[in-house]
Amino acid sequence: MKKFSLLFLFLFLFLSIPNITYSQLLLSENFNYPNGTALTSNGWSPFLNFVNPILVGTNNGLSYTGYVNSGIGNAAIIKGDGEDVYRSFTAQSTGNVYASFLVNVTIPRGDGDFFGLLTSTHSLDSRYLRAYAKAVTGGWSLGLGKSFEAPTYGGSILALNTTYLVVLKYTFVTGVNNNIVTAFVFSSPNLPTVEPAVTEIGPLSPANADPTNVGCVVLRQDTTVPGQYTPDLVIDGIRVGKTWNDAPLPVELSSFTSNVNGRNIQLNWLTKTEKNSDKFVIEREAIGANWEAIGSVKAAVLSNSPKNYSYTDTKLQSGKYQYRLKMVDNDGSFSYSSIEAAEVAVPKDFAVSQNYPNPFNPSTKIDYQVPVDAKVILEVYNIAGQKVVELVNQEQSAGYYTVDFGASKLSSGVYVYRLAASDKATGNNFSSIKKMMLLK
Repeated sequence: MKKFSLLFLFLFLFLSIPNITYSQLLLSENFNYPNGTALTSNGWSPFLNFVNPILVGTNNGLSYTGYVNSGIGNAAIIKGDGEDVYRSFTAQSTGNVYASFLVNVTIPRGDGDFFGLLTSTHSLDSRYLRAYAKAVTGGWSLGLGKSFEAPTYGGSILALNTTYLVVLKYTFVTGVNNNIVTAFVFSSPNLPTVEPAVTEIGPLSPANADPTNVGCVVLRQDTTVPGQYTPDLVIDGIRVGKTWNDAPLPVELSSFTSNVNGRNIQLNWLTKTEKNSDKFVIEREAIGANWEAIGSVKAAVLSNSPKNYSYTDTKLQSGKYQYRLKMVDNDGSFSYSSIEAAEVAVPKDFAVSQNYPNPFNPSTKIDYQVPVDAKVILEVYNIAGQKVVELVNQEQSAGYYTVDFGASKLSSGVYVYRLAASDKATGNNFSSIKKMMLLK
């Protein structure tokens, strides 16, 4: 009877679990390898031993607002002459396969393909989805081909030396020689939550032989006529998955704003959808300083509805600050949000705050603010009116200040602290007194 009850409970819990779709990511490549090394030394395989391998380039990592594989590691540098390489993933023979990547074209040429999907046999003659970049007046045009038919080019003129997000889709269709290929292209920060109805190219279904599967990504440097076909470009952030969200968009950030309240800056952001998101790391950059992580907020992990988040950066000095969100996925991959700027203004008035903590033992902090350059004195007195310590006696610039008061050598009791300041420009004076209690 006990075994039956446990089995019943297990079945009840199992059947009660909501229908959650987990990530179907097949491949993620950020080229996070040493500068100057060949891809064939970092998990990629060559088709032929050409003399010019595809190399990893430092400081060439591409970024795209909201894209999960943005700004990670380095990138691959493709030239118009050299070795072709491939990397395998779990072969797919039904449904859809989405391949997304960041690309920055420097020198477009003729009808040369630079990216493709192959069968699991990784034969170069099995390229059943091929991406091209061709020179046009004013920039370059993205092309798409299925198998070996002539490519079809999109109508957009894409700028040189500019990063774009390209998403390619291969669809298996029941029957013979009727599989479909489609291409989308986006410029930052355009990153739609769902697959758009409007495409850059396709859907195309030329009557060419269909593969039994697709199971490899290929990067190409054409050698037929060196420097004539394949473009020079940087490629980065490759993702291959089975759904739209697996390839380009695990998290969609719809807004990121700031609100200044005195010395505090509150950051607010909204996500429309999340998939396998882990956390948001808040990073700050002050003028003349480097980016630093100042906190983190747990993400929703999986959400198809809007989620609001906030974080407050407190007790800042006057000055300009920049913030960004590092959106970290459960698999450790991450991307950065756009940058949000905010400024903490110089205080308008002299003021001194109540110490904290209060009562205290054995130390406490005293905050005060100075609106102009001034001579500042901060002193502590006992209840009999005798000065026990002078904490500040100097000229100070306009800004916010915090002083630590250590009272380990003093007796328990009530003490008074006094802030006195004199405006250097006008000679106007300010004075304020507050009580505090030391309890030992």
